[in-house]
Amino acid sequence: MVSEIILNLNLPEYQDDFLAETTDSNQLWQQQANRKLAELLRTMGNDAHRYKTQCQPDSKETYQALSSYHHAIFISGARGAGKTVFLKNAKAIWQHETDKQDKQERKPNLHFMPVIDPTLLNINERFSEVIIASVYAAVEGKLTNQATSQTLKGDFYQRLKDLSGALVKPSELAELRGIDRIQKYRSGIHLERYFHQFLIASVRLLECDALVLPIDDVDMKISNAFEVLDDIRCLLSCPLVLPLVSGDDKLYRHLVTLQFEGELVKNKEASNAGEGRQDAGRLSDAYLTKVFPHHARLPLQPIDQLLPQLVIQDKENAEAMTYGKYATTIKEVFYPLCNGLERSTDWPQPANAREVTQLVRLLPPSDLESTDDSQETLWRKFSHWAEAKQDGAALTNAESYLYLRDAQKPEDFSLARLVAFNPLLQKERYYWAKKNFYSQQVERINELKTTSGRGEDFNRKILDTVFSENIPTLRSMPPLEYIKHGFRLTEKIAENKEGNRTLIAVYTHHDYYTQQLNRGYHISFSRAFEILTWSMLAVTEKLPSGVKFDEIYQGIFQRAPFYSIFAMNETKAIDEDDGNESDGEQDLSVDYISESKNLLSDIHGWIENNKFDLKNNNLIPLLSAVFNKTFSQLNLLVRNFSENKKGAFNDEHLSDLAKRFEYIFINALVSFLRDGKTVVNTNVAIGARSSSVRDVNDFMQQDKTLSRNISGILTVSQAGKNIVPKIKDEPFAKLIKAMWDHPIFNLSGELCFPINGSVGENELSLDDLSVSGNIYDLRNYYLVDSGMKKIITDEVYEWAVSNKEKAKIIYTRLDWLKDNDRSTTAEIEGKGYIGRLYNGIGWMLNEEPED
Repeated sequence: MVSEIILNLNLPEYQDDFLAETTDSNQLWQQQANRKLAELLRTMGNDAHRYKTQCQPDSKETYQALSSYHHAIFISGARGAGKTVFLKNAKAIWQHETDKQDKQERKPNLHFMPVIDPTLLNINERFSEVIIASVYAAVEGKLTNQATSQTLKGDFYQRLKDLSGALVKPSELAELRGIDRIQKYRSGIHLERYFHQFLIASVRLLECDALVLPIDDVDMKISNAFEVLDDIRCLLSCPLVLPLVSGDDKLYRHLVTLQFEGELVKNKEASNAGEGRQDAGRLSDAYLTKVFPHHARLPLQPIDQLLPQLVIQDKENAEAMTYGKYATTIKEVFYPLCNGLERSTDWPQPANAREVTQLVRLLPPSDLESTDDSQETLWRKFSHWAEAKQDGAALTNAESYLYLRDAQKPEDFSLARLVAFNPLLQKERYYWAKKNFYSQQVERINELKTTSGRGEDFNRKILDTVFSENIPTLRSMPPLEYIKHGFRLTEKIAENKEGNRTLIAVYTHHDYYTQQLNRGYHISFSRAFEILTWSMLAVTEKLPSGVKFDEIYQGIFQRAPFYSIFAMNETKAIDEDDGNESDGEQDLSVDYISESKNLLSDIHGWIENNKFDLKNNNLIPLLSAVFNKTFSQLNLLVRNFSENKKGAFNDEHLSDLAKRFEYIFINALVSFLRDGKTVVNTNVAIGARSSSVRDVNDFMQQDKTLSRNISGILTVSQAGKNIVPKIKDEPFAKLIKAMWDHPIFNLSGELCFPINGSVGENELSLDDLSVSGNIYDLRNYYLVDSGMKKIITDEVYEWAVSNKEKAKIIYTRLDWLKDNDRSTTAEIEGKGYIGRLYNGIGWMLNEEPED
C-alpha cells in the first residue's frame, strides 16, 4: 500500500535532496519507482560485483573476454513529471530502500556520480568526453591521496592515456594522412575496449562494485541527441557502470526516427519514400529497445495517480491539507456557490508534478483562507496561473473581477467592459486563444435567417466588420442576440401610451443607425440581464464603495444592449424592410430612461429589503455560467418563435417574452446553485404556448423543470415565494429568493404589446385566429384571403359582404383585443391598416358605411 507523500512548503525551493537530515522519505513522490529502482540497482550491482571479481589482474579472463550488455535504466515520463528530482535523489533512494532490507543480505557497494545534463554541453564538447571527465572527477580524490596504491594509480593513468588516444573526431581525421590516419582509425575501433578497461581501473581505485551515472534530459539535447544516445549504447554497456537515463519515450522515438529517416529517405518526393519512413520507424523501435531494454524501464507514475496520496504542509504548526481538500478549496474560493454542472467549476489543473509544486507555492493553503484585504493579490495570482495554463474561462473571470475592483467611473460599470461577457475584448488579446467564435455565430445566424428578412442579412455584415474566421476568442460564448424578422414591435405598438411602458425600455432597442426613416423596436434580453447582474452585485454588497447604482442603471439605457449584434458595431447602419406602417407623424420615440425611472425606484427598495453580505465570494464565475446558459436558451427561444411549428407563439406579447426570460434566468441561476445531483437539466419556457407562461403557478403546473429545480429551496404560491425553513440561512437560497423577487419580474403582470410577425401568413387556421390571433395575424389573414396588397376600407367592406363568417370571426377577435389589450387599442381605432380592417368589417355588420 502506498503511503502518503508530502509537499513541504517550509523547505526552500532549491532543496531537492529529500532525504537530507531535515526531511523524511515521504517527500519522495514516486514511491513505487523508488522501490523498483532499488531492485534494479541491487541486481545490476551484484552482477557488477561478480564481474569485477572476474576482472582482477590475476584473472586469466581480464584482458581476453571483456563482457558487455545493454542495461541502461530508463526513467521515462513527460515534461514536468519529476525525472530530474528523481535522478538527483537516486543515491538517497538507494540508501533508504536498502536500509529497510534484511541486514544479512549482501548490499553491493555503488558509487553515485553527479547528474550529467547533456543540454549543458558546449558546442564543441562530445558527450563521450564528458562521461570520461565525470569518471575522472570521481576518482580524482583517490589520485591525490598519498595512501592510494601507486600501482592502482599507474594502471589508471595508463588506461586513461589509451582511452584519450582512441578518441577521434572527424575534423582530426581529415588532417591526417597515410599511416597516421590508419593508426588513428585503429585506435577508434578499440574505443569501447579502452573505456571498459578505464572503468575497471576506476572501480578498483574507488573500491566499489560499480559506478552509477545519472544522465538527465538527453531528449532535450535535440541538436545531437542521437549522438548522445549512441555514446550510451557504445560506451556504457560495461557491467561496471550503471547508467540512469531520463527522458520522454515519445520524444526519444521521434528524434531517433528522424535520424534514420535522414539516412533512408534522402529524397522525400521519391516513390519509395513511404517505405523508407516505415523502415525508419521500425529501426527506431529496435534501436531504443536495444539501448533501453524493457525490463530496465522505469516509468514514473502520472500525476493523477499520485495526487490522492499527496499532503501539503504549509506552515510548521498548521494542520496538513490533503491535495483533495486543496482542490476543493480552490473551487470554493475561485468558483463560489457554483455546483460544477456544465463545467462551472472546471479550473486550470496542473498537468504534472512540477506544475503541482508551482501551483501550491503560488497559491498555498494559507493564502486561500485570506480576508478581503488580500483578495486582489489572491485573484491576481490565480489570473497568472490561468494565463500560464491557457485557460480562457478562468482567466476572463479573474480579469473581470480585477477590473471591477479597480473601476471608479460610472461608465466603467458595464458588462461590455468585462472581458468575460464581451467577445470583442477577447480577440487578439492572447496568442493562444482558440475558441472559434466567428464560425459558431455564423451557424446561429444561418439557423435564424429567413427569406423574408432583409434586415437579417445585416447580422452577418455587422459581424464581419469586427470578427473573422482567424480571430478566435478566449472562451466559448453563447449566440449573440441577432436582428430577427418579426421579432420586434412596430412603432405604433411600442409608442402606444397604454400598457406597462417600462417593458419597452427594458426589452427593446430602438436607438440604432438605419437607412430607413422608420425604426422598429427590436426585442432584446441583454438589458434585462445586465440590470439583474448589477442588482445581484449590489444586493450582495459586491459593488465598490462610493459607486452609485443609479448611474450604473442609467448607463444601461444609454447604450445598445450589451450582448446584441448592435453592440458589436454601434455605428453600422441597418437597412431594414419598411414594415412599421408609419403615417409620417411626429417622432414619439420611447424615452427609455424616463420610462424606466419607476423600476429604478423599485430596485432601490428591493436592495434595501434583501441586502446581505456574501463576504469574499466573487460572483463573476457564477454570473458567467448563468450568462452562457441563459443566452444559449434565449437563442433557442427566438428560433422556436420564428418557426412556430405548433402555433405556440400565435398570441405572443412582449409581456409573455418577459415571463419566458424570467423563467429561463431563474432556472439557470438555480441549476448552478443547488446540489448538482438533483438538477433537472432541461430547457425551460422556450416552446410553451403563450397563454401558459402568463401565470407562474399555472406554468409550473405544466412545466416540471423549473418546479423540480426549486423544490426543496422555495415554495411558490399566489402569496409569494418563501425559502424552505430548513435552508433559510443558506446563502444560495437567499440569493435565489432575492433575485426572483426582483422588481424587473413584476413588469409582465399585464398582457401588453403584441409582437408583429410572430406567425407566418399561411400557418394559422381561422379557428386558431379566433382564439389566439394578434392584430397582425388578422391583418395577414385578410391580405392572403382577399389577394389584396394593401388595406382600403371600401375593399374590406366588399370582401366582408362576400365572406361574412370569416369577417365576423376577425371582427370579434379585434373587438376582444381592443377591450383586453390596451396596447392594441390605438391601432384598432386608428386610421392605419388595422383600423381600416376593423372599420370595413364593422361597416358590413352595421350595413352603414363609416367615414
